[in-house]
Amino acid sequence: DLYQQVHPNTKIALDDGKILLSVSSVEDKDIICDVIRGGILINEKGANIIDTDIHINPFTEKDEADALFGIAEGFDAVALSFVKRKEDIIYLKDFLQRHTDKVLPVIAKIETRQALHGIEGILEVVDMIMVARGDLGIELPIEKIPLVQKELIYLAKKQGVPAIVATEMLKSMTKNSFPTRAEITDCIDSLIDGASYIMLSDETTTGQYPVEAVSVMTSVIKEFTDN
Repeated sequence: DLYQQVHPNTKIALDDGKILLSVSSVEDKDIICDVIRGGILINEKGANIIDTDIHINPFTEKDEADALFGIAEGFDAVALSFVKRKEDIIYLKDFLQRHTDKVLPVIAKIETRQALHGIEGILEVVDMIMVARGDLGIELPIEKIPLVQKELIYLAKKQGVPAIVATEMLKSMTKNSFPTRAEITDCIDSLIDGASYIMLSDETTTGQYPVEAVSVMTSVIKEFTDN
């Protein structure tokens, strides 16, 4: 239904903002765009509609199929992308209850402006949140992300909800076998702020040094917990 939600000059960011498009027209169900910032787009990358409140249930048909697969395979938890309000979490939990007797914790990925506005309600019904900095860095000016991250962790701790910090924790290790000092500091700072978990993403999905990235992250966590 995206073609119903956009209009000329709507900005669409792909792959955490690496590629930026501007809608020029909508023809039937096709969205015609001009490329503002180009690049190579590979499979399974996300899209953000900038400065537009998209009225689409974030739990898509594909998500339903993925959730059913997870239930069949004995997954331990389910994470929902592009959560906007607590009703999105309630909808997912109702779906899970209809399809399994097992109680599956639900993780809300906080990556939209609407989620920030509705965070207190989301924290009332969710089991865990993920500070998804990649998409948040598109939805918000990038310089706001560190303070937003700290505020989300604080609110989650106050509510007794575990928080995950994710995206670009050891980004340089997608191409290098050793991280930067700034990345290590970022990981430790997230834990000092009260994050329950820090998460790898591109480092272990498309990166060239996935095992080394896990080893480095493990060392960082061990250093924090030992001190």
